[in-house]
Amino acid sequence: MDHRPISRVISAFSFLLIAIISAACSLGGLDPAGSDAVLSFTIPQLARAPGAGRAVFSGGMTLYIRTIGASSGPSGVYGPYAVSDSEFSTTDIPAGSYDSLAIIVFSETPSATILSTLTNATDAEFLADDKTGTSLENFKDLCDGTAAASMTGAISLRGGTKTKVSVVLEPLCSETTNMITFDGPTPLTLTWSVPAFTNRFYRIDLSSLSSSASYLGMQITHVNTLAPVLALYGERGGSLGSFSYNSADKQFSHNLIPYQNPLYLYVNSSIAESYSIYLYESVPNITVSGPTTFAGTTANTSSSTELSSNNTTAYDLGCLYSGDTFHSSTFTINNDGTRPLAISSITMSNANSYWTTTLPSTPISIPAGSYYDFTVTLTLASLVSGTWTPSVTINSDDPDTATFVINLTGSMSS
Repeated sequence: MDHRPISRVISAFSFLLIAIISAACSLGGLDPAGSDAVLSFTIPQLARAPGAGRAVFSGGMTLYIRTIGASSGPSGVYGPYAVSDSEFSTTDIPAGSYDSLAIIVFSETPSATILSTLTNATDAEFLADDKTGTSLENFKDLCDGTAAASMTGAISLRGGTKTKVSVVLEPLCSETTNMITFDGPTPLTLTWSVPAFTNRFYRIDLSSLSSSASYLGMQITHVNTLAPVLALYGERGGSLGSFSYNSADKQFSHNLIPYQNPLYLYVNSSIAESYSIYLYESVPNITVSGPTTFAGTTANTSSSTELSSNNTTAYDLGCLYSGDTFHSSTFTINNDGTRPLAISSITMSNANSYWTTTLPSTPISIPAGSYYDFTVTLTLASLVSGTWTPSVTINSDDPDTATFVINLTGSMSS
């Protein structure tokens, strides 16, 4: 096993997060150990909706606190405390100054081995830059996805005063077990099995994927009738939003996962079963269509044809004759991709007074599976015969067709 100090584990692998401290007491004038100092923080809820919650287990949880670098007396472990998505306070921690507090939440009662490791790790193994130790390396392997943890910075607890700590939790997952590893470019499919009564995190390793991907999509399919509870978290333990669920297909889907490595997948299931994960790069995809034919001066809106970018055969808006007023054609920008399509500009070139356009103001965003319409009109400005060939240019963030050009043609005859 690689014997690395815990500070390097924290910075390099992010198995513990630094808590944001809002302390209500000062550094000086501390009361003796044993006075009624109150440590208080909120256990964030498990994410059920986009942007809500941190990486915490659903339902009842068991919490331990390990002090590090106590100003008086040895460091200690406090707990277990039963907690459930609510504010937690304790007067068990002696007043004094500490280099840090390790706050660890378990989804189940930790084993004697885990508790022994937590208790017997030296302060140096938690904090030192130049000393080696194995306890915390062992600890994250022992937790195997059944714990989420935070380490505070330096903190002081003062007797008779409540000290509030804002905890930011991140899963502790073994690097050898509880891992889901993708070993090639997207799209990829793999299967993995979970035991019955699972309530833990799985670490998804994406190190082999291209970090140029801005968004990923994920589909997870299960077998049994009873659906599990799934939630997805980023490398810093924050929620990445909810999966949508199709009960007919027994499939969870999430198309807007900002690329980061690793990801953490929370699984809560009472049934042992196998899961299939399909991972792909989530991108927009632009297509453009227009009416197929004209009937008199009106475009046939009952049918449409898909256009190719920079089409060799110009899209024909028809011919205006004496007595006609206009030909009008509405084009549809479709987003057939899996994330929103950002349109930065829509412009017309090589036009003249015989053409009018109703172009949308940009930028605009077209959701996945949706569309946007704009209209190009050929008007009879005067009885001047001729043929004109303008073009419409659509700029977007489609990775394959960033610039979509529609070549047009239209004519007038006196």
